[in-house]
Amino acid sequence: MYTLTIYNRPSNEIRSFEFTNIRQALNSFIERCDELGYSYEEDNDGNFLAGGIGHDNSITLISNI
Repeated sequence: MYTLTIYNRPSNEIRSFEFTNIRQALNSFIERCDELGYSYEEDNDGNFLAGGIGHDNSITLISNI
């Protein structure tokens, strides 16, 4: 299972989406990053991160496996 979470700091809104397929999860993550013009990186645990400090949104893709 993979969880995509988008946190909007100004509105304090959190949206989460769950995927069972890594390809669909990663495509959705990259699509959202591209829409916002965010670059992203992979952490040492295989999770993906974008936005955060200095941005209105924080986007994470976490592997729950």
